[in-house]
Amino acid sequence: MRLNIARHTWEPGDPESSLALHATLIEDQQRVSSADHPTVLISRYNMAVLKAEPGDPATAPTELDDLHRDRLARYRNPLHAEVITTSYGRALVTAQLGDVAAAVEAMRAVPADRASVLGEGHPSTLAAQAALNDLPAG
Repeated sequence: MRLNIARHTWEPGDPESSLALHATLIEDQQRVSSADHPTVLISRYNMAVLKAEPGDPATAPTELDDLHRDRLARYRNPLHAEVITTSYGRALVTAQLGDVAAAVEAMRAVPADRASVLGEGHPSTLAAQAALNDLPAG
């Protein structure tokens, strides 16, 4: 519930409050659970992706790289859906920050990875392929 409130605070145009709500939520989740608990990792992903918008774009790539490492350590499988989602988000953020060539390179593996785990026709697989196709030279 609090994650939804934090996310939806962003949409009407209040990024500062949204990021503050995310930060407080993550602190509370870590205190109650652990730093590598799946809900903490999901909240960290959402916060990092939001930062790539008008929030704090300079830190988003580093946070997503750290999250990718933490999710690999947690799930011990590069084809775990959450690890792939982090790769997808990192590629999108890279494109938002203007490095389209690196974004295309990072995104190329995502549709195939999602297809191997979720299937060719899964909405997440199709979304990743569409995102890749929408990138110039994708």
